[in-house]
Amino acid sequence: HWLLEPTSTNLVTYSEDFTEYSISTTNLDTPTIVSITNPTGVNSAGLLNINNGVSASKFIYLGISTSSSIHTQSIFVKYVDRQWIQLLSGGTSHYANFDIQNGVVGNTSGCSSTIEDYGNGWYRCTATLDSAATPINLAIAVIDDNTATRLSASTGTGSYHLFGGQVEALSYATSYIPTYGSTVT
Repeated sequence: HWLLEPTSTNLVTYSEDFTEYSISTTNLDTPTIVSITNPTGVNSAGLLNINNGVSASKFIYLGISTSSSIHTQSIFVKYVDRQWIQLLSGGTSHYANFDIQNGVVGNTSGCSSTIEDYGNGWYRCTATLDSAATPINLAIAVIDDNTATRLSASTGTGSYHLFGGQVEALSYATSYIPTYGSTVT
């Protein structure tokens, strides 16, 4: 079949290498690359591990250069032993919570969001936000449950598998565009 979409650019320069992301706290290990089948069928994905149960705001982020205030960010996430994850961006109070064990969008604030089942336990979580400032960032936060607000403190340990970070200067997500050190259209 034909897939017809407008031209778009993935503004995330390292869509598959989460070791390039900054870490908010010592309560998270540096993300690693692990051999697990990702949504494209290749044996490679990121692993985000929460290394202790200290109550703190825990997230990773990657700065994005764009002049557009409206952007859509997405990431593929697979449940290991943490059920909830949050997408958010700098320069705004908006966020979206996702239940990656059951494939459900949770609480959101100031954005629209979706979750799509890609099979084999992988979900693509998407949030469309309107930033107050640029540059923005793609931030992935650890949360404990659906009641979490933006960057709520989280407790406990555990992990998520991550793949395919994407930010587009559009009000919706297009197909995944892999990047390896620069933006790609």
